[in-house]
Amino acid sequence: NPAIFAHRATADGNTTVILHNLGERPCCARVALKEDEAGNLTDLFGNKVYEPNAGEARLFALDGYGYRWFRRDGMGR
Repeated sequence: NPAIFAHRATADGNTTVILHNLGERPCCARVALKEDEAGNLTDLFGNKVYEPNAGEARLFALDGYGYRWFRRDGMGR
C-alpha cells in the first residue's frame, strides 16, 4: 500500500518498528519481519488502542492517518 510508511530502528539489541498510514482510509500493513520477530513485538502506543492481531503476526491494522509503534527487546540479555 503506497500510503504506508514503515521504518525500523535497532540499537543495543532492541528494535523499534513504527508504522504510519498517510492515507485517509483504514488499511492493513504487512511488515517484512521474520515470524518470530513479529510475534515478539510489544505494542507501545498509537493513535488508539488496537485489538491484538488475531491472525498473521506480520499484518497490522491502521486507521486512516493512524500510527503504531512497537518494541522488540533484544534476545540473550
